[in-house]
Amino acid sequence: MDLVDFADEEWVSWPEGEFCHDWLMFTLRSQGIEPRIGHFAGEHHTSSRWSRPGSASA
Repeated sequence: MDLVDFADEEWVSWPEGEFCHDWLMFTLRSQGIEPRIGHFAGEHHTSSRWSRPGSASA
């Protein structure tokens, strides 16, 4: 699978200003994808719970 396969997905991200958020935004935008951030989570285990099938991508 390529990132473009997830172009229409809603994403879970770390809060703005965090390295992981900046990395996600840069990575997706460099592929021509404008991310739709639906949820912010400050902990890895929280974001992984949101990323269950049908919820969001993390």
